[in-house]
Amino acid sequence: MKSSIAILPLLAIFILTGCSGEGYIRVKNETGAEIMVSVNHAADEVLEAGETTGPYPVTLTRGVVNQIPVSASGEWIGEYAESVSLSNGETVEHKVRPQLADISLVNTSADSVYCEMEDRYYIYLAGGGSEHGKYPADGQVTLKYEGPYFFLNTEVLSWFPGNTYTHDFVPDACEIQLDNEHGNRVIYYVYISPGDADTWGGDKLGDDTVLYPSEAFVWKAEGGIHWDMRVEAGDPHPDSALFVYEFYDTEGCDADYTWIYEFPSIFTLLSSETASKDGPAQADMLKSRSLQKTSLHDIPAVRIRKISKREAGKAGVKALRK
Repeated sequence: MKSSIAILPLLAIFILTGCSGEGYIRVKNETGAEIMVSVNHAADEVLEAGETTGPYPVTLTRGVVNQIPVSASGEWIGEYAESVSLSNGETVEHKVRPQLADISLVNTSADSVYCEMEDRYYIYLAGGGSEHGKYPADGQVTLKYEGPYFFLNTEVLSWFPGNTYTHDFVPDACEIQLDNEHGNRVIYYVYISPGDADTWGGDKLGDDTVLYPSEAFVWKAEGGIHWDMRVEAGDPHPDSALFVYEFYDTEGCDADYTWIYEFPSIFTLLSSETASKDGPAQADMLKSRSLQKTSLHDIPAVRIRKISKREAGKAGVKALRK
């Protein structure tokens, strides 16, 4: 009985020896910069750009494809971990290639922009600011960004590992601010319409907002467009008439700027209306000067949305351009 027990360890060693084999792995650095590499959890080795390690001997299990870990770190790969398939008697060369791109993000706007890259990296750029770093790239990198002078934009860019790119954020929006500087009239309806449109569209204040004296409202609007504005204002009394004022832009509102429209100083008084303030605003009224305006057959798509209601500050602030 004792002799049988003594034979078991020797038998186990014989079986293990019979099932084990050996293979070899070489690692080539194709990242363009120095890396630290480790094969099968061995100590790190410095590998210069373009160099290849000597063959690492690896003990294998015969009859199966073994998965051997290779890890590395470096400027163009960050932290790198892969598995190399290796069978008994094989010599495999594993190439470590770049996984990151060198990316510079530049904000050309006077105000800030907030960017999400691949829904993973979140970058804030102050006005005129920039960011530089290495980020993962696989040929299709998605950027989402928005800011005071940017509408929410999504771009898919062809960025590949190992390359250098610069991306400029170019503002596509302006702000249109209406200051109510009238001493006692309340603004009930505001219409903002492109200069090449014949109708005013809907009320841009919405159902629940009015502007009292010394209040203001701001809209984000597409830049590079001539914006016209119509204001309907009246006394605070519910049965009083509404006075109609219009302003027709002649210069256009460039992006990356806040354009201040002062009521009533830059507006022309047209008429008084008898419509109730509690009734719905007219959605598609003709512009008063539409017959004298040249209208495009295909009006370009424009974007405009409310931002916030804010105090206008002291009356008498001069318009920036109007």
